[in-house]
Order: sequence, then structure tokens, then C-alpha cells
Amino acid sequence: MKLETGEVLQHIAISPELFGEGITVINQQIVELTWKAQAGFVYDQTTFRRIRTFNYKGEGWGSPTMVLRFI
Repeated sequence: MKLETGEVLQHIAISPELFGEGITVINQQIVELTWKAQAGFVYDQTTFRRIRTFNYKGEGWGSPTMVLRFI
């Protein structure tokens, strides 16, 4: 996103059944959590290409950084 204008430069679409709850960047990878689906996604920070999917217990309203301890 361009901070000056708010223009979206690149985005990742997820399935409409999922609710993207939070993201964080770790080691040049974007980690995204869903709210109730107990699914997470890891993307390449530059290309936004999905690298992998993982599952976790609970709801994704917590910090995605915390989930990394369990994957």
C-alpha cells in the first residue's frame, strides 16, 4: 500500500468462506491466520505466492507470531 495515498499495490485474495484475522511478517514470509477455520497460510513476502498451508487449534484472533511456535 502506498502510505501517502492509501492505494493498494498488491493483495492476496482468500476464499470467501474464510475470515482473514491477522498477518505478520517473519523471515521474508507473510503469515496469515483465519478467525474460526483453524487454518493459516504462509506467503512469500515479495511475490505473495502461497508457500504452504497449516492448521492450528483455536481461533486466529491472537498474534500470528504466537502461532509459529506450534507449526
